[in-house]
Amino acid sequence: MPGKVIVIEYDPDWPALYKQEQIRILAAIGEYIDDIQHVGSTSVPGLGAKPIIDIMIALPDLMLVERCVQPMLQLGYEYREMLRCAQHDRPPTVTLSAAKGLSPRNTIGDR
Repeated sequence: MPGKVIVIEYDPDWPALYKQEQIRILAAIGEYIDDIQHVGSTSVPGLGAKPIIDIMIALPDLMLVERCVQPMLQLGYEYREMLRCAQHDRPPTVTLSAAKGLSPRNTIGDR
């Protein structure tokens, strides 16, 4: 039986929370980052969402992931996976997926 997803009303503090994390991440691994974005439902003004700030980090080279994992762990993130993303005629980039804060059990009902 699937769990329930808890969605709350939009919180106007979400952009500022993202900005705080962006600053910390850029200080730790900014030299390796091609792009960093606030993504997901918390990035859409006025939209209710699960209270988790999703951040997408793009790296220019898969080999840089190894250099980013430890600094992200030190910031309190949990390393999850690597994904290759190709866009039209561009070469693939690498995204570093990490989680911090609320665990899935904090936002998803019993599984």
